[in-house]
Amino acid sequence: MWKYLRLVFVFVPKLIWAYFAWIFAYSRHPEKYPLSQRYAKAHKLCLQFVKDIRLDVHHQGLGYIRRQKPQYIIVNHFGFLDPIVIMAITDKPLLFVAKKEAKKMPFIGRILQSIDAVFLNREDLKQEVKAMSKVKKILQGGRTVVIFPEGTRNRKYSADLGMFKPGAFKVPEVLDVEIVPVAVIGTQFALLLSTNWKTFPIEVLIMPPYLPSSEKLGSVGLSKKFQELMQSMVNDIREKENNRISAFLTKRQKELISN
Repeated sequence: MWKYLRLVFVFVPKLIWAYFAWIFAYSRHPEKYPLSQRYAKAHKLCLQFVKDIRLDVHHQGLGYIRRQKPQYIIVNHFGFLDPIVIMAITDKPLLFVAKKEAKKMPFIGRILQSIDAVFLNREDLKQEVKAMSKVKKILQGGRTVVIFPEGTRNRKYSADLGMFKPGAFKVPEVLDVEIVPVAVIGTQFALLLSTNWKTFPIEVLIMPPYLPSSEKLGSVGLSKKFQELMQSMVNDIREKENNRISAFLTKRQKELISN
């Protein structure tokens, strides 16, 4: 209950102010404003959100996200808070690849547009190829890209990760750009579970960069390799999280997490 009150009365007024102050303008005409300025605003707003609804974000390996070079960051996808958490933990300008539905989401769609997000239509192969061609040019231009290779949200806490799409790995394979795997746990329940915690734990684990040329697995081989690696990462985090949070959950909440 209290988290929703904080969301409505503490963060939402700041969000509305930001919408009229810069989100709308930046999302309509991002080319008119420096990238550093646009991303700094988005980063600060995401940090404010994390603080106001009291998310306790623990991250490991942040140094693997390197400012000096373009990288291809792959993240498992549990909830709409995933990109917010990623933007909150690093001030390196990131560009997100998201499905077209995210573009229509209130506020977050505009924020993603303000930092040059590329939107995919999974039902239109021609558009998807065109979008990934744009991602290729963006990487060649020196930007770092974030993509969710499952293609959709995995809403069940205990379920295996969704199938990684081989097409998501074609661009980094061709360009031989560093792939950085990032596992995120906890975002799907941050606004759902009512607990007696003062803060809600979110875990982010970042692994060392990987160069596709080191093994030459092809896009299918890369998708399988990283699905196995990130499944292992998520399982490790789940085990630690379960031990840490179980004492704070009601029986019904434990059932929600285990199902």
